[in-house]
Amino acid sequence: MLDGFPNKAHVHIIENATADLRYIWMTKGELRYVLVSAYVQGFHAVNYVSVVCSTIAFFTAVLSPGSKLRAEAG
Repeated sequence: MLDGFPNKAHVHIIENATADLRYIWMTKGELRYVLVSAYVQGFHAVNYVSVVCSTIAFFTAVLSPGSKLRAEAG
């Protein structure tokens, strides 16, 4: 995503964007588009990770040998 920017700027951009949201709103043009897109993708990823972790926890609870859920369900 940051291919069009100098290599030394990558670290500066990433550090500022993750430390302060005001930095993103002060940027302009393509950089702002890239940063906002990255934040949106990050929020989507958090939702997916949450669903996967909840699903794993549910099946672990149901299928564990000492589970009360398994005894009551069967």
